[in-house]
Amino acid sequence: MNERRSFEFADPEDGWWHVQLSKLVAGLEALRDPESGLMGDTLSESFGWGVGKRYEFARTIGERSVSGAHAQRLWAEAIESIAASPKYEGLVLSPQMGLLPLGPDPDSGLWEFAHLMTGAPAERGADGKLVLTEETGIVLVLIPGGSFWMGAQSADPNGRNFDPAALPDESPVHEVEVSAYFLSKFEMTQGQWRRVAGVNPSYFQPPGGLAPTLLHPVEQVSWSQCMEMMERVGLSLPSEAQWERGARGGSDTPWWTGAERESLRGNVNLADQTAKEAGATWPAINDWPDLEDGSVVHSEVGRYPPNAFGLHEVAGNLWEWCLDGFDSGFYGHSPKEDPVSDPEGSADRTLRGGSCVFAASLARSAIRHYGSPDYIVSDLGLRPARGITP
Repeated sequence: MNERRSFEFADPEDGWWHVQLSKLVAGLEALRDPESGLMGDTLSESFGWGVGKRYEFARTIGERSVSGAHAQRLWAEAIESIAASPKYEGLVLSPQMGLLPLGPDPDSGLWEFAHLMTGAPAERGADGKLVLTEETGIVLVLIPGGSFWMGAQSADPNGRNFDPAALPDESPVHEVEVSAYFLSKFEMTQGQWRRVAGVNPSYFQPPGGLAPTLLHPVEQVSWSQCMEMMERVGLSLPSEAQWERGARGGSDTPWWTGAERESLRGNVNLADQTAKEAGATWPAINDWPDLEDGSVVHSEVGRYPPNAFGLHEVAGNLWEWCLDGFDSGFYGHSPKEDPVSDPEGSADRTLRGGSCVFAASLARSAIRHYGSPDYIVSDLGLRPARGITP
């Protein structure tokens, strides 16, 4: 009675329909599974958050982030401080559903916010710096709006954003005005992705020795996967303009650390002798023969010093997806205000920032790289962003 039955059909079309209907039935059964289905208070690889889990979050998030007494007190302080800060030039911010103010960074002076759907709010130590755990959710920095010069050029040493290594698609250098926005202080971690997706797709992950904790950034995620996941949690990928403004942190030099490669020492995770000694054979290791950054592959987020905006690992560690479709000539016709190269207009998507597998020249603030929407690799992740809601 327990033998597996097989079916034979005289008409091949009937056999095809049998297979399809069997798949449909299996899918419906998976949907209603109490442990991993869509309807329960569950977290599964197939569906992420179940409906019950989403309902409970939606039921409580208003009070936790905006309307509760604790949240109201934090938002009142944040709104008053931001409006009075010369860094934000009178920005009037309203409470943002799903976010909770964490106060300003003690070094950058920029305000930071916990994204509650991706984990526990970060806490500050006695020195005012954030203390991260595997359970910590995304921390968003409120980046001031304003103008900056985007791109790089190698023709005029006295001109704006001069960089001897600048490539043609980084020109022309052009002024861009960006509205205030939120940008993640760190690359998205494996713990944060797993909490909302139910799976950790990373190549280097616990319990492996090269990435022993879930504070390492998530990788092996495609642009399409990132877009789907960010929509689930009320976030987005940053535009190229948002990414570069954040990465520069007010600088106009090839790297946020300065004009010389030596300024990167101790501040970034690139292909280096640490990786070589561990057996890595990446060609870029030979680019800087005496660099030792202490990391074989990607490091835990926050290991390296932040730039002037308080953002960590914006150069090296992982490439980071951007919202834009890749257009090598976009800078020649880019709008001045909040530009985005339409993803539907390109077969590829833009990624920025370099990684632990590449040399310093590919971690410059202006470097532009690209991949197909379904491209995945172990040195490519994301740094989430979010616009300001009215």
